[in-house]
Amino acid sequence: MANKQTPEPIAHLPTVAELRLAQAPLSARRVALQKEGAAEYIAMKSGSAPSRALSDHDRRVSDHVKLLMNGRTPPSLLVPAVSREEQRRAEIDAIDYVERDLGRQMELALHREAEQWVLENAAAWREQCRQIIFAAVKLARFEERARDFLEPIRNAHVRGLVMTTTIARFSLLGFGDPLQELRENALKEGVVTASEIKKAADV
Repeated sequence: MANKQTPEPIAHLPTVAELRLAQAPLSARRVALQKEGAAEYIAMKSGSAPSRALSDHDRRVSDHVKLLMNGRTPPSLLVPAVSREEQRRAEIDAIDYVERDLGRQMELALHREAEQWVLENAAAWREQCRQIIFAAVKLARFEERARDFLEPIRNAHVRGLVMTTTIARFSLLGFGDPLQELRENALKEGVVTASEIKKAADV
């Protein structure tokens, strides 16, 4: 009987949180290298010898030391392959490369997590939209009724009624038909029905 093939494990896709954790030490290391370079520049300006690039002769000497020591060269005798300045530049370039790759992964992770968030919260968001629409429709109707209520004294200046200079005179929604776009979008996207809007306005 043929053996069933074991399914390949699904590769783990990094999360936004994991990518941010990976980015943090890179950023910190870049800052440390930049500070080191700035300190060396200041020291050089004050008279210290600059970090120099190694010549071919220096590298040949280092190779001979390793050969003569037969693989047991103590660290104190090892000559670095490049100057400290070259090492810093190389490390910063490497950080740039890795950060660009992490940035691409971050964009994908943000998109994946946003899509997942939408799947989990679309229904709750739809209900919030519905309640906002109903509240706005009711408010528009209440303001309309308030204006109608004060119509008999519209041009009079009398005392005895509270908030006549704010309620009815200045709408919280705006005059004309401020809810037109809201209603049209809600109906187009199926968030509410025309009958539900009519019922909300019937207060």
